[in-house]
Amino acid sequence: MSNRKKRRAFSADQKSKAVIEHLQDKKPVSKICDELGIHPNQFYDWQKQALGNLASAFERSSGIKERTHQKEMEKVKIKLIQKDEVIAELLTEHLSLKKNLGEI
Repeated sequence: MSNRKKRRAFSADQKSKAVIEHLQDKKPVSKICDELGIHPNQFYDWQKQALGNLASAFERSSGIKERTHQKEMEKVKIKLIQKDEVIAELLTEHLSLKKNLGEI
């Protein structure tokens, strides 16, 4: 049996809350780390990641990109439905021909 601790996973919400508590509420990193049971290096990695992505919060294009992506996904779904309909039609014709030839 292994004595290793099971790795815990923190959600994005938990990580952002921890970083906000430090930056906005001036809560000491040591206290946050003790409460979460993490090493300060882990906290500073979260903070670095949060601050590194800060510019994206102010980008208008992120919403535009998401809408564009959704439109593309809808187009792909429509194409798949059309292909499924064509395949079903071809299969029906194929079975009809086999019946006419007496193979079924």
